[in-house]
Amino acid sequence: MGKAVKNLKITYYDQDTGEILAETDPEELVKKLEWKEKRKRSKAINEFYGGKVMIFQDILKKAVKDLTEGELRVLNYMLGIMDFENWINIPQKQIAKEVGIHPVTISKITKRLAEKGYIEIYKKGRENYYRIRPEVAWKGTEREHLKILRNNNPLLDEVLKGRK
Repeated sequence: MGKAVKNLKITYYDQDTGEILAETDPEELVKKLEWKEKRKRSKAINEFYGGKVMIFQDILKKAVKDLTEGELRVLNYMLGIMDFENWINIPQKQIAKEVGIHPVTISKITKRLAEKGYIEIYKKGRENYYRIRPEVAWKGTEREHLKILRNNNPLLDEVLKGRK
């Protein structure tokens, strides 16, 4: 076996001008290529299976104790239909129809779910848009999940700083 070469760099040149465009460490290049390949594979799997969803068990145990039967039904339905980054993209009337609960009751239930920290409600005009809180479940990339948790959760920031 040969000796390992130290301080090896890969240099990219412009063929016309001879200008150095970039220099990189071969190990970094391999890591970038592996990351791109993993990302491609992950996207293909998401498209085939409709995405992956992480649901946090401690929150589910808490929900069973905290929520009424109607609140649990609505939350479970929302978890089943949530889109990427936890958006619920159907109107309240359709949720009511699918769950079998009157629309006025759905309105009260979603307000209580928001007060208890399970969902967020965004109002645009006369419509409400819902989003499952990222501490409850997540559908999307892990990187985006951590970014949103850090932005929404100062306690998590303190925990993560303590790990460095």
